[in-house]
Amino acid sequence: MSGGPQPHRLTRAQFDGVAAGGGEPDAIDVLRDAQVSKRLLLLRALRLSTVLGSHPAWRVLDAAAAERPDTVRGVLSRPFVDLWATRALRAASAGSELPSGTERYLTGLTAAAALMADVPFEFAISGDAGPLVLPGLGRIDPVDAGVLSHRDGARIRWSGATGATDIRPGDGTDQGGWWTAYRTVRYGDATTGGEVELDDLDPHRSSYGLPAVDRLAPAAARRWAELLRAALTLVETELPVYWHTVRGCLRSVVPVTAPNAGTASASNQRAFGAVAVSVPADADELALLLIHETQHAKLSALLDLVDLVDPDDTQLFHAPWRTDPRPAGALLQGSYAHAAVAGFWRIHRHSLAGAPARGAEFEHIFWRDQARVGADTLLASRALTPLGRSFVERLAESLAGQVEPAHPAVSAAVSACATVTDMHWRLSNHAVLQAQTEALAAAYRSGAPCPPLPLPQVRPGASRGAAMSEALAQDIRRQAVDPAAPAGVSGVHVPSVAELDRRLRADPADTRAWALLALALAGTGRERTSAALVQRPGLVRALAMGLPRAAPSALADWLSTALPASAAASGPH
Repeated sequence: MSGGPQPHRLTRAQFDGVAAGGGEPDAIDVLRDAQVSKRLLLLRALRLSTVLGSHPAWRVLDAAAAERPDTVRGVLSRPFVDLWATRALRAASAGSELPSGTERYLTGLTAAAALMADVPFEFAISGDAGPLVLPGLGRIDPVDAGVLSHRDGARIRWSGATGATDIRPGDGTDQGGWWTAYRTVRYGDATTGGEVELDDLDPHRSSYGLPAVDRLAPAAARRWAELLRAALTLVETELPVYWHTVRGCLRSVVPVTAPNAGTASASNQRAFGAVAVSVPADADELALLLIHETQHAKLSALLDLVDLVDPDDTQLFHAPWRTDPRPAGALLQGSYAHAAVAGFWRIHRHSLAGAPARGAEFEHIFWRDQARVGADTLLASRALTPLGRSFVERLAESLAGQVEPAHPAVSAAVSACATVTDMHWRLSNHAVLQAQTEALAAAYRSGAPCPPLPLPQVRPGASRGAAMSEALAQDIRRQAVDPAAPAGVSGVHVPSVAELDRRLRADPADTRAWALLALALAGTGRERTSAALVQRPGLVRALAMGLPRAAPSALADWLSTALPASAAASGPH
């Protein structure tokens, strides 16, 4: 038997299973155990390299770990320990003061571990006399609490196990005004079930870029519990390929408020085990969001062990679900998570009927194709490491296997939406050089053929947003999910090419008209011209502004002669 710590490693079969989008329990166990080790290493670094090294909490943690090591490891591996410790270490490394509340969080974390291990302690409380959170257990308000005393906002003490059950997590009932317990939602049976927290207490839960909800009212907490149980049951029974990921990577759900109408969710690579979600419409939507966010968590945990993307790569890429350019790492994350979104809809569509079934069909094909674009973009780049290439190839193989028949109206709408969102992205993110435009305009005026076109350059700085928020794409989708819709881009009027040429001569800034022109060209058999317009819309628009007498469609037709055959063959999007 070899001594010393052992590295956290996935076998090749485990790695391939994760890359394909799933992952068996043993693979998820490896990733989760690695996250525990990561947090322990971060705590060690805090102890050895910051002013917190002299804090009495460490002695209490040592005693608690000696008494009940597994219990204490469970407390110290909580989701936000990584985020808290990393922020403190970064500040210390920069020579700055530790972030506000750093020492307080250590005190609360240690108190939680000591309580769970039945180890007595007494600490001075730094800062004001506000509440103290014991992660995973609850929050102590600044009053004399009896078993736990928080006197004059200065000290917290506990003398032993007597009465400790009064403050351990149960049904989340607040006790006497001084103790606010974490709420725990149990799901499933004794064999396959588990627990998920509703975390409305941790001071770091606002780290998702979404407003964190304060303490949930009892009725709201009950509703969340109902939704979570139903969503987790749905994943377990209907989507077993994602069940091990959700069960192994989900410890806490942080209720947040969506900034706009609809539902929002988020994960944080420094908070493995927790996801943020606003109130969903139903359990089906919550199941989808949990799958999406735990896929991000799983991939982030893998990236803590191996490099899939060259850390020195600085390229920016088109992520078809976003309006802004993205680095390779973000494109990989999005491709991986959206492949699971496609997988959810591929399976769940068979449980639906009517308009919801048609909508699920659209979502499946749309997100499958979007994830394929992301994977293909990465494979065509030089941004992946050899292991990363293997990972993305396995992901691409999984996506290629998601082939199911679709209604013609849905297929046409997916293609049209991709055309619209791709054009919008390129109009916003491709740089158009004045010298190049002037040279092309001169060649067009002279009747010369279009010269070879250099590859477009991506410029950073576009507004962040969801690509499908574009109004025309939403119109197309709404009509396509109508079960009564005929084949084609139903319900969305596409004017003639001649009419759109007139509109664009009058207003070259009309983004909707440019997208409609691409659809009109494809609809009249001019696929190569449409492809040129979709791929280089900024260049066509710049030429149209410099050549006001030329028809925009004629300019796109002229540019299409310089388009590589492979690009034209790939279609408009």
